[in-house]
Amino acid sequence: MKRWAWIIGLAGVAAVGIYLGMKPQPVAVEASAVAAAPLRVTVEEEGKMRLRNRYVVSAPVSGYTPRLRWKAGDPVPAGAIVTLLEPPRPLVLDARAKDQGNAGVNAAETAQSVAQSRVSTLEEQVRVAKADLDYWRLQYQREEGLRKSGDIAASRVDRTLADLHRAEATMAAAERAVATGRREVESARAQIAAARAALRQSAAPSTGERIPVIAPLP
Repeated sequence: MKRWAWIIGLAGVAAVGIYLGMKPQPVAVEASAVAAAPLRVTVEEEGKMRLRNRYVVSAPVSGYTPRLRWKAGDPVPAGAIVTLLEPPRPLVLDARAKDQGNAGVNAAETAQSVAQSRVSTLEEQVRVAKADLDYWRLQYQREEGLRKSGDIAASRVDRTLADLHRAEATMAAAERAVATGRREVESARAQIAAARAALRQSAAPSTGERIPVIAPLP
């Protein structure tokens, strides 16, 4: 009897353990009162700020700009005066600068003289080439008439024609060289004028007006 009592007791304990293990366990939840309110959604992301429109403020002439009163990020309305463009500051013309300016003028004058001499030589070459070309043209006309009458061989006329083409090419090359030399003379004259103007500008005080630089319209 005792043995069966122990068996029955153990079976009961096992049945109670199985029942408690199979029983659903309560789940912890958070509860709150339901109420009508606006729905707020927040998105957190990294971004970059870019300019919508870029404007380059420039002036048609060179000059001196004082310190701007605007700072980075300040709004600039369209048509506002950004700054005043002042005339360039005159350079101090010391003895060394004056000597350098005079040396520049002398170098430009020397270059002009050399270019002019070269043009004169090239013009003489053009005259020689023109005389040679006139000779071969006349010679070709004569020999062409003799070839038609049968008094001269065609091969000699061909050689004369080749010499005529050579003279024409020489004449064209000489004329191009003269044109190039004349452009060099004009360039040297412009350099002389620029060097002399630089000397005068350095020696004279600046009396120009202030030019306003205006912000562009959108």
